Amino acid sequence: MYPDAHISDPYLTLLILHENTTRLDLLALGRAMSNGQGLQSTSNMDIVKICALRIEPYSKDSVITMLDGELMPSGTFQAEVIPGILNVISGTKVV
Repeated sequence: MYPDAHISDPYLTLLILHENTTRLDLLALGRAMSNGQGLQSTSNMDIVKICALRIEPYSKDSVITMLDGELMPSGTFQAEVIPGILNVISGTKVV
């Protein structure tokens, strides 16, 4: 989970990788994410807090679409944060 994210915040964290992203950049990104370090926008990636998004690829073969590490069929995709719709129960504490 992104270090600044909290289950009660009304945002998604969108990571946008630019064309000039190298394999070394992806390796560093993976290492930072697995270590729980904060991510910073750079010249080859942007990190944006959003409440909703809609992605429309140029063609179904133009992009590889993944959601939380899972491969998805390419096509139009929408996501929206709906505050208060999720209850997380952990032990005896409700978040």
